[in-house]
Amino acid sequence: NEHFCPLCPNPLPGMPPGFARHQAAIQRLWFQKRILPKNHRLSQFVNEQLKKMIRTHEAEVFVIEDDEKNAFATGTNQIYVTTGLLKLLKSEEELLALLMHELTHIEKEHVFSHRLLDPFDLYGLGVRRLAEFQADMAMLLELDKRGINPIGAINFTKTMNMLIWEKRKDPKNRYYRLLE
Repeated sequence: NEHFCPLCPNPLPGMPPGFARHQAAIQRLWFQKRILPKNHRLSQFVNEQLKKMIRTHEAEVFVIEDDEKNAFATGTNQIYVTTGLLKLLKSEEELLALLMHELTHIEKEHVFSHRLLDPFDLYGLGVRRLAEFQADMAMLLELDKRGINPIGAINFTKTMNMLIWEKRKDPKNRYYRLLE
């Protein structure tokens, strides 16, 4: 079955509280067939690009058919990205930047801290911003090590920042911090 969900129906042993809610949302996407099958041309292309970025953790990308512009990593070494976000990317370098950013969240286990903290908790907000900054910096350094033009990463963070600005009207700008 092309739409088989790689996540088991019960929370995985050792997963933190709250993980089951995140897992259930992903399972709903599989059930609604909004996640493109692995043999879909776009899924194959994005996973081929991911293979260029793998460092220490094996991972897989799943493409969600949705106009929402979003990407996220899970604690089970999976990256989900929407077609809406993919349509915004203007180059292969921007796609590689996106994938490296999400891989960093997996490698540093940011995915757990992001999901467990109360969004109104100032400490939690600081932890999430630090995690995003770490992922952005690791993305730039790793792309540079691989000889990939960092302008794609800058453009990607600028695009994401504009989306964040539109959604949250958040004056903290990741794009300008990277340029410093």
